[in-house]
Amino acid sequence: MERLDCILINLDWCIRFKNALVLHLPFFKSNHRAVLIKFIELTGTNKNRRLFRFIVVWLTHAQFDPFIKEFWCKELNWDDRLRDFRVELRRWNKEVFGNIFAWKCKLIR
Repeated sequence: MERLDCILINLDWCIRFKNALVLHLPFFKSNHRAVLIKFIELTGTNKNRRLFRFIVVWLTHAQFDPFIKEFWCKELNWDDRLRDFRVELRRWNKEVFGNIFAWKCKLIR
């Protein structure tokens, strides 16, 4: 048997609906399968699954360029370097730049 039914989406749709899953439902009385698009709830409980977001204002900080140049001199493969970069950038954000979300909460209070 073949899966005859599929879904076609474009990049804009993928960006807009990051939490969508496509499921093929079980066969019934034909070789066609119903397609179900399910939207999963994104929760902040799993920190390992949290999306990395680059904050443009980091570019204005005087210590950002030296941080980048020092980090990218490491001899690692691309995947390891990118993973480590996310970790180091989050650390740099907290220790050097300061957490802008904490600043925002403080200003609002």
